[in-house]
Amino acid sequence: MQYAVLVVAVIHVLIIQVLAHLTLPMVLAELPGYEGWVITVQAVSLVFELSALWWLWTPAAGRFFTAAEPTPPIRDPNVGWATEPGE
Repeated sequence: MQYAVLVVAVIHVLIIQVLAHLTLPMVLAELPGYEGWVITVQAVSLVFELSALWWLWTPAAGRFFTAAEPTPPIRDPNVGWATEPGE
């Protein structure tokens, strides 16, 4: 359940980031002379964001986040081995 909430939150953030690329004309107007850099950074960012969205919607991601058997908790190997003070 907690993984599903995390995935939904990540998808929302990625969608907002993808929509932020719509501000490209405004950014180019604010940063004259840096058009090449701005377009390069936005293009690389867009590729990563779309790749992440695509991966989160694949069947493999669904199986990973909704595994039938929950992961067992990690046990601390030192639990139960403490000695009494003075021994």
